[in-house]
Amino acid sequence: MKRNCRLFIFFLLIFIGINETFAQKIFLRPDVPVADSFPVVKGKVWYRGFGQTALTKEQLTLSENGTKVEYSFKPVELSGTAPKNKRVIILVENHWLSIGVAERKFFGDVISRGISSAINPGDQIMVCSFDWYRDGKYVFQETSGYTDDVDVIAASVKAIEAKSFRDQQQVGADINQSLMEAMTIISQEKDSMPSAIFLFSDELDNTAAKILPVDIKSESLKRNIPIYSISYFNFSRYSQIIRDQICFPTYGSYFASKKNDVDSCATFLNKFLNSVISDSRGSQYEYSYNSKLPKNGQSAELKFEVSSIPATAQGPFQIPKQNFMEWVLGNKIISGAVLFAIILILVLVIVFVKKSKKNRLKQQEELLRTQDALRMQTERSENEKKQTDENLRKLKQDQMEKEMEADRLKNLEKQKIEEERLTKLMLMKGAFPRLNYSFQGNSGSVDVSKPVFSIGREKTNDFYIQLNTVSKKHATIYFNENGLYSIVDHKSSNGTRVNGKVVSESPLRSGDFIEVGEIGITFQS
Repeated sequence: MKRNCRLFIFFLLIFIGINETFAQKIFLRPDVPVADSFPVVKGKVWYRGFGQTALTKEQLTLSENGTKVEYSFKPVELSGTAPKNKRVIILVENHWLSIGVAERKFFGDVISRGISSAINPGDQIMVCSFDWYRDGKYVFQETSGYTDDVDVIAASVKAIEAKSFRDQQQVGADINQSLMEAMTIISQEKDSMPSAIFLFSDELDNTAAKILPVDIKSESLKRNIPIYSISYFNFSRYSQIIRDQICFPTYGSYFASKKNDVDSCATFLNKFLNSVISDSRGSQYEYSYNSKLPKNGQSAELKFEVSSIPATAQGPFQIPKQNFMEWVLGNKIISGAVLFAIILILVLVIVFVKKSKKNRLKQQEELLRTQDALRMQTERSENEKKQTDENLRKLKQDQMEKEMEADRLKNLEKQKIEEERLTKLMLMKGAFPRLNYSFQGNSGSVDVSKPVFSIGREKTNDFYIQLNTVSKKHATIYFNENGLYSIVDHKSSNGTRVNGKVVSESPLRSGDFIEVGEIGITFQS
C-alpha cells in the first residue's frame, strides 16, 4: 500500500513538473546560445510580453552553471510570418439595475464603432453577456458561434437585454467568475489561432464565487489567453485591480474614459483588436555576456528567470575546445620540444625534396624535348590536311556557283520565252488593255503591255504611282494563256478594291473600276 502511494506521488510530481514547464514555455523560450566567439556567448530569448508588457533587463536574471552573469540585452525583430487571424470573445456586462440601460447603450456604441476596421475575413469573434449566476452559469452566448461579420457582431451587442432578477440573492455580476467561464469557452477550440477576451464592464465586482485576480492571471497564462478591458468608468476601486492585476499581468491592455467618451473608447478598442496578433507573437531579445568558464569543450547550462511572473527556462550549450595556438601558449615546454622535432624533420624533408626535385627536373626536360618534336610533327600534318580540305571546298563551291548560274540563265530564258508567248497571245486579241486613271483632277492612261504588269510606289514597277497611300509593291495584273486578265493584291497597307469590293485576287473585265490607295483606275480591254 505504501509502495503504491509513493509511486502515485512520484508520477504526480512528474506530471506537475511537466505542466509547469509547459506553462512556462508559453511565455519564455530561449534559443540555443552561440559560443563561436567564446568567451563571448550570444543568444536570443523569446518572451510572451509585447509593448507595455515587454521584458526589461531588470526583470530577467541570467545564470551560467548556477552563477549569475552580467549581460547586455536588446530587443530584435521577430522572424517568420505572423498569424493572419485571431479568435476573440467580446464579454459584455448585462446589469439589471437602472444603470444597465446606459451601460448597454455605451457598450453597443463603442463596439459598433471600434470593430469597423479591426475585424478581418477569417477572424473568429463571439459575443457573450454575463450577469448573475443562473441556469448553472454566468456567461450567456449572444451570437450563434464565431463570426467575422461586423454587422452581426454589432447587432448582437445592441440586442442584449437585461434578464429578470426575481428571487436572486446576488447583488451584481461576478466579473472574475465570468472571465473564468469565458476562458473555458474559448479554450474549447484546439487550433493555434491567437485568442483573447475583451471585457466590457462597469467594474463593480460581486465576488460571489470567490475567484481572485491571481486565479485569473494563472489561468490566463496557462491557456495563453490575454485579457483586454474597455470599462464604463464610475470611480470603482475595482478598476485598478482589473488594470494592474488582470489585464497587464496577462499581457492584455486596459482603457477607461473618465467622461465615458464613446469615440476615445472606440479608438482604443480598435487599437487593442488590431494588436492581438502582434501581442500574441510576443517579443524577441538578443543577449550576450563574457563567460568565466574554461574553454574545455564541455557542456554548460544557462538559466533564465523572469521575476515578474515568475518564470524559469533553462538549456545547455557547448563550450568550444582550445585551438592549437591556445594549447601551445598553455603548454610551453611540451610545445617547445614538439617544435624542435618538427624543425629537424623539416630539414631532413627539405634535403630529400631538393634531391628529388633535381632528378625530376632532368626527367621533365627530356620529356619536354620529346613532346616538342611530336607536337611539331602533328602541326605539320594538320596544316597539310587543312590546306587539302580548303582546296576541295573551293572546288566544290566553284562548281556549285557555276551550276546555280547555269540554272538561273536557263530559268531566265524560259521566263523570256513564256513572256514572249503570252505577249503574242495578248497582241492576237488586238491592242493591249489600257488603265485609265484619275486623281485629284489629274488623269491619264497607261497600256498593260506585259503579261505580268506590276503596280506600286517603287520606280521598278511597270505602273509607278508616287502616292503614300500606295504600297511599294501594291498589286499585279496577270494575263494567262486562256486570254483572261486578273489582279492580285500583295497584302498592301490600304488594300485593292475592284468595283468597290476589297479583293486579294479578282478576275478583270473591261470596264472594271480598280481602286489602288487613293487613285481610281478603269480597266479597258
